[in-house]
Formats: sequence, structure tokens, C-alpha cells
Amino acid sequence: MSEHATWLDKADLLVKVVGFSATAFSLLITARQIENTNKWKRKEFANTSITKFFEEPLVRNALLMMDWRERLLVLSEEHKAMVGAPTIEYNEAMLVSALRKISKFSNKDVVIRDCFDNFFADVGRFNDLVESRIMDYSDFRPYFGYWSKIVLGETNHKSLTVIEAINFYIKTYFDERKIMKFLLSIK
Repeated sequence: MSEHATWLDKADLLVKVVGFSATAFSLLITARQIENTNKWKRKEFANTSITKFFEEPLVRNALLMMDWRERLLVLSEEHKAMVGAPTIEYNEAMLVSALRKISKFSNKDVVIRDCFDNFFADVGRFNDLVESRIMDYSDFRPYFGYWSKIVLGETNHKSLTVIEAINFYIKTYFDERKIMKFLLSIK
């Protein structure tokens, strides 16, 4: 074998190593870009989902009921027709009564229950998104931490009677494990 052939073999090997290294580096850069794009898309999806959640009129009313002891609630068109008025005067006694009942609901009970149905159904769906790794609990923490602490009774904001009524409702009508896992993970 000549010295020229050995030099060509070394050059060929060097070209192959450099080519392989460049390809591997390019693949790593591409993978990183895809990962960053996916993170951005997940964050965008999270923000859109959370924004839609908080814009939902029934959810807004559930949040108002969790935040206030008494409050005028603006009703949806369906609930306006049911109640015969555009608003209802809410108070905590109504909330406790509505969430603890199993049957024979008044129209105002239905309004209150519909609000909490939407709220907790969406919370359950958000937990599903986290468990399927589409979203992360940290996506929700800034938006839900306050509400989570209220439902979990970790504030002095609501009476024990109200907290017990909310938890009774969760246990009776929802997947309690799913709801509580979400609430505990975002507080």
C-alpha cells in the first residue's frame, strides 16, 4: 500500500467523521427546535384553554360563588328563561342547599349546580390533559391556585359548611380522585 493511498484513506475517514458529526449536530439542533416548538404550542394551547374556561359565563358564576358570600349573578339565556329573571341574588345558604340536594331541585338550585358542573367538568378535563402529558400542572398554577385553596378549605374565606357542600358535590357527581389530584397539584 502506498503512502498516497494511506493519506487518501485517512482523508476519507476524516471526511466521514466530520460528515457524521455535522449530521448528528444538525439532528440535535432540529430535535431541540422541535421540542421548543412543541413547548410553545403546549403553552399556547394551555393559555387558550384557560382563557376559554374563565370566559365561560357558568364558570364565572361558580367562581363568584366561591369568592363571595352574597352576590348578584348574571344568568345565561337558558337560565334567565328558567328563573324568569336576568339575575339572581346568590348567598351561601343557597349554595349549600343546592350542592347537598340529591333530588327535587328548584330553578335556582339548577342554576347553581350547572355552574359547578361546568367548573368541575373542566377541572377534570384539565387533569386529563396533564395525565396525557399534553399540559403540565404548572400551566394551571398561576390561574387556579387561589380557587384550589378555597375548594380545599385552606383559606378562611369560606365556612366549613360551604367547603363540605362543595366536597360532597365533587364526591357525588365527579371523579373525586381526578378533581382532588388536580386541585392538590396546583395549589
